[in-house]
Amino acid sequence: MNRVIFLFFFTCFFQPLIGQINQADGDGKNHGPWEKRYENGEIQYRGEFSHGEPTGSFERFYDDGTLQAVIEYRNASDNYATLYYPEIEVRMAEGRYIDQERDSVWTFYSEEGNLTSKESYQNGEKEGSTEIYYEDGSISERIMFKGDVKNGAWEQYFNNGNPKLKANVINGVKYDGQYTTYNPDGIKLKEGKYRDGKKESSWYIFNEDGSVHIIYVYRGDEIEEEFPKNGTFELYWPNDIKRSEYTYRNGKRQGAFKEWFDKGEWKNEERIDEAGNRYPIQKLHGTQLRREGMFKEGKLHGEIITYGEDGSVKKKATYEMGEIVD
Repeated sequence: MNRVIFLFFFTCFFQPLIGQINQADGDGKNHGPWEKRYENGEIQYRGEFSHGEPTGSFERFYDDGTLQAVIEYRNASDNYATLYYPEIEVRMAEGRYIDQERDSVWTFYSEEGNLTSKESYQNGEKEGSTEIYYEDGSISERIMFKGDVKNGAWEQYFNNGNPKLKANVINGVKYDGQYTTYNPDGIKLKEGKYRDGKKESSWYIFNEDGSVHIIYVYRGDEIEEEFPKNGTFELYWPNDIKRSEYTYRNGKRQGAFKEWFDKGEWKNEERIDEAGNRYPIQKLHGTQLRREGMFKEGKLHGEIITYGEDGSVKKKATYEMGEIVD
């Protein structure tokens, strides 16, 4: 076939096919390649229809011509979409649509392209696990949903992988059941139970070394009792003057202690900082020790001194494991 005959053949038979877009079948339904444009001339979408139903891959664009979405049609009601950020054409999200509602697992990404979350859907509502991630891809949170509302286990993590929070949530806002928080080293900070959004029963507060600091007993979200365990505890009179300072070890008073009278006065004073600026502070004046000494395994031990409100020594006594020996 010479060149002239070939060009004639191509022109007559193939060129008309190239321009056959936006056609309809015998029933007037979209059929074959289709595209639509914005008023500014930029393409809005392009894809292919089969007797009125989208099929295969569709591309949608923002009005500036950048890619908005790629949709793979499995059938008229089931498709998989990849969505893009405007202007930068970086993947924003991807997942499945059933009857135009989100379904199954959807993944979301930052403008830098990093995975930010995975969310489970059913009929357009969050159902099941949602996971949120740090920039490095490690998990930050895992939350259970039911009917688009938080319901079930809720876990948070530090970016080193150690747990930060373990709890259970009902109706989106109420804690219910076991609740535990941790420090970045994985050591517990607080642990207790909720019942219908209220603290109930024994709550444990921990020291940095993991030992129990204090136990609070709750009834109906109110503290009914408290039991110091390990560490130094301070109590105050209603006017914020210190009342006592005790140190506990394994639930028993241990080491030095001090007790104060309900005596003293807060006075305003002025200070000057390094830049010469004046600022007010409150300083406590006129406090007075009532008693001081030592405990050993929860019992008075060693010299115990008792004072009068005027500061004079009223009494000195020596104890041996709670018994006066001198």
